[in-house]
Amino acid sequence: MKRIILLFITAFIAFNANAQWTDDIVNSTPIFTGYSNQSSPVVYTFPDGTTYISCLSFENDGGQVTQRYYLKKFSATGLPQWPGNGMIVCDKPSLSFSDNYSMEGLSDGNMLLFTKDLRKQRVFKYSETAIQPLNDVFIYKVSPDQTSVWDSEGIQLNNSRDKVGCVLPSFVVLDNGSVLATWSETLYDGAKNPSAFVFKKVSTKEGTILATDSIKPANTDTTYLKMNTITTVGGSTITSYFANTGGNVPRMLGIIGHDENLKRTFNSVVYAKTGVPNAGDMKMVADDEGGVYVLFAYVTRASKSAIKVQHFNNKGIASYPEPLFVANDTVHYEYSNPTGYFNKQKRCLTVFYASLENVKKTETIDVQEFNKSGFVTDVVGKTVMNYPVETGLVCNKAILLENGHSLLIYQTLDVNSKIRAVRFDMNYGEVWRKIVANYHPDLGKTSVKTGLTVGDIAGNQVVMAWRDERISTIFSGDVYAQNLQIDGFIGNKGVLEVIPGRLILTVGDTLHLKSILQPEGISLNATYKSNYPNLVSVDQYGAVKANAYGEAVITVSAFNGAQSIQIPVQILDTPYDNEGIHVFNGFSPNNDGSNDVFYIQNIDRFPGNKLTVLDAGGQIRYEVVDYNNSWNGIATVGPYKGNLLPSGTYYYVLELPNGSKKKGYVIIKY
Repeated sequence: MKRIILLFITAFIAFNANAQWTDDIVNSTPIFTGYSNQSSPVVYTFPDGTTYISCLSFENDGGQVTQRYYLKKFSATGLPQWPGNGMIVCDKPSLSFSDNYSMEGLSDGNMLLFTKDLRKQRVFKYSETAIQPLNDVFIYKVSPDQTSVWDSEGIQLNNSRDKVGCVLPSFVVLDNGSVLATWSETLYDGAKNPSAFVFKKVSTKEGTILATDSIKPANTDTTYLKMNTITTVGGSTITSYFANTGGNVPRMLGIIGHDENLKRTFNSVVYAKTGVPNAGDMKMVADDEGGVYVLFAYVTRASKSAIKVQHFNNKGIASYPEPLFVANDTVHYEYSNPTGYFNKQKRCLTVFYASLENVKKTETIDVQEFNKSGFVTDVVGKTVMNYPVETGLVCNKAILLENGHSLLIYQTLDVNSKIRAVRFDMNYGEVWRKIVANYHPDLGKTSVKTGLTVGDIAGNQVVMAWRDERISTIFSGDVYAQNLQIDGFIGNKGVLEVIPGRLILTVGDTLHLKSILQPEGISLNATYKSNYPNLVSVDQYGAVKANAYGEAVITVSAFNGAQSIQIPVQILDTPYDNEGIHVFNGFSPNNDGSNDVFYIQNIDRFPGNKLTVLDAGGQIRYEVVDYNNSWNGIATVGPYKGNLLPSGTYYYVLELPNGSKKKGYVIIKY
C-alpha cells in the first residue's frame, strides 16, 4: 500500500518555557536570575501590552561587588524582545549605589529611567572609619530597539556640591513633552544633616532642564524627605513629603502643588500632630477635579496601627476639619497597607486595607468609600475577605475595571508568602479569587516574595514582578514576573493555530500536529483528543496515527480549554489514484472556518479542469472551469443561482485536461 502524508512546513520559534508568561504559579516566569542578588523590580506596561521590567543586580566581579541596573523588554505574551539579559542601563564601579530609581514610558514608545549612583565617588567622612556616600542623580532615555537616545552615561540633573548627597529620585510624565523629576538632598555636616528636596522640569526630547523649584528646611534640625508625586488635571502635580524636626516637635506630613510650568500653587500641611510614624507612610489618589485624597499611617496613643484620610481640593484646601480614620474602631482593630483608586462613576475614593482583630488575631480585608464630604456610607468599613490568624495580609494595588468591578492584588505572608488576586463586583461581592504566585515546595525551599510591583491594565491584563528569595543553596534573590488577565486567567491567551489544519491519511500513516501561539509564532502546549480513537489516535504530544478506514475529528485545545480547533481527518484504505486526485465527499459551508468548501486534493495540478455538480434529478446546479477548491455551496445555475443549495446529496463530474473523467457524490450538510 502506498503511504502518502501531507507535509506542511512553517517557520516557528522553538518553545522555551521561560519565553512567555507561564501558567505555572509555583515556578512563575523568571526574569532576572543567576546573579548574586537581584532586587527592586519595576514594571511599566504600554497600552499595546508591551512591558518593560527593570531591576538592580548586585554581582561579584572577581571579588569586587558591582551593581548593575538592567532593563528588559517583553511582548504582551511575555516573549523577550531583547536578547540575553536585556540592556545594562547603568554599570558603575563597586562604589555605585543605585537602590532608588523610577521608570516610566513615553507616548513615543521610549523609556525614561531616573536613578542615583556614586560614579563620581564623592563621600563625606564623619571619621577615618565612617563615611557617607554622596550620590548624584541621572536620567536616561532608552529606545524600543535597545539603544540609548541620549548619552549612554545619562544626563546628570543635580549640581554636585560638597557634603551634599541625593536620595529618593522619581519622576512623573507630563502631557507637554516634559517630566517632573524630584529628589531629596541632604547636607551632611556631621551632626544635624538637614535635607531639602528639589523639583526640576525636564524636556523628554533633549533632556534639558526647563524649570526648577526647591523646598529648603527652615533650620538645621529639619529633614525633608520627598515621598511621591502624582499628576492631576491640566498637567498640574502634587508631591507629598515627610518632615522630621528634632526635639519635641511632632513629625509632619505635607503636600506641595505645582502648575504645568512648575509654579508653586500651594504648600499644605496634611498632619502635624503626634502619631505620625518614623519616615511617614503616605499615599495619594487624584480625583478628576485637580484635588487629591491622602491616605497616611497613624499610630494611636495605645500604639495601635491605624489609617487616616484627608481630601484636598485643587488649591490645597482640606475638605475635612480633621483627617478621618478609615475605620473608627481603633480599640479592637488595627489597620494597615491601604491602596485605592478614584471611582468617577461613584464620585468617591475606594480604599482597600488590611484589618487585624486584636483579641482573636483574625485578619480581614476591608473596603471603605470617601467623597469630599467624608464617609459615603458608614464609619465602619465593609469586610470583603476573611483570613485566619497570622496570615499577614498586605494590600498591594487596587484597580478599577471598566464595568465598575475592582481588581485587588494582595499578599499573604504566612510561612511561605503568596501573591494573590481577587475580583469584586460593583457591590464588592467576590467574583473570583486566584493565587498568582505560590511558594516553592521543591527540596523544602521556602519562598519570601518582596518588592512586588504591579503595572497598569493593558489588553485586559496586568503584569507584576517581585523579588523571590527561595531560601536554599540553589535559589536566592531572583526576580520573577507573572501576568494576570481580568477574567482570572494566568498565562497566555494568544490565538491558537494548528498545523496542518486538515488531514488525509492512509491506514498506518503517522504525523505530528503542531500547535502554534499567534501572533508570536511560538510552539504552544496543547491537549489533543480524537472523537474516534479506533480510527485515528493522537497522544498528548500531537502524534497522530491512522488506524482504520473512515472519518474522524481531532479536537485541539489550549489555555485550559478557552480555545479549541477541530481538525477533520479522512483515512483511506487505498492509496490515491494514479493521477494523485482525491475528492472529499462532503463539506459544511457554514463559515465556521472548518470544512467550508468542496475540497479536491491536488486539483491545482490540473489547470483547465472542469467541474460540474448536479442535483438528484440530474439538473446542473454548479459548473466552473479551472476549479480551485473555492466552491462554498452557492449555485451558479438554476433557481438557486446566487444562493446556497439545500442540504443533501449531489453528484459531480470532474473532467481533466487529459480527457479522463471522475464521477462521484458529494454531501452538503449545514
